[in-house]
Amino acid sequence: MDEIVICDTNAAIHLAIICPEVLKTPDDRCKIVIHAIVKQEVHKLNQNENKKKRLGTVLDFLLKEVTTDSKTHLPPKDKEIKHHRRIQKFEGGLDPQFVSSGSSHQDRCFLILAKEHGAKLLTNEKTLFNLGVAFLGTESTWRTSSALEKLLELQIITNDIVQNGLNSMGQFEEELHPACKNKVRELGFTCS
Repeated sequence: MDEIVICDTNAAIHLAIICPEVLKTPDDRCKIVIHAIVKQEVHKLNQNENKKKRLGTVLDFLLKEVTTDSKTHLPPKDKEIKHHRRIQKFEGGLDPQFVSSGSSHQDRCFLILAKEHGAKLLTNEKTLFNLGVAFLGTESTWRTSSALEKLLELQIITNDIVQNGLNSMGQFEEELHPACKNKVRELGFTCS
């Protein structure tokens, strides 16, 4: 196995729009992991009328077609609590410009999952991304564009799949993070 990538909820939604087959049938060379936490978050989003109206088919796909990975789990409670405290110390020391909002319990769980399993963390959320860089390192913290680049490099997806997926982002009123947009443009794709 080449890479395990722990995917947060926002990144899962973006990948479900751009390249759903990668989530439906993970490739061992770059396995995108959807944890039960993501399913719980997606279920909550599906209860929100506005989100359901805008992202209904994407949320349904994530709930019905994508299986959660049962091999990635949090460590024993005492170790998990130590990790939570360590992350909160990192957060307290981050420059305020890198923190848009405080990290949630779920955010810290994504970081812990990545740390415990030697995995990459895939997130587009500002605070979680910056905490990932501090806690896991630059090489282990990805935005959607990094995952797309890796999937293209391994020929798991094609340029056409990516471009068609990027084109369909607008119909769901979803936007990539500005850094992702710049990266996908560097890779030769058009992105609104």
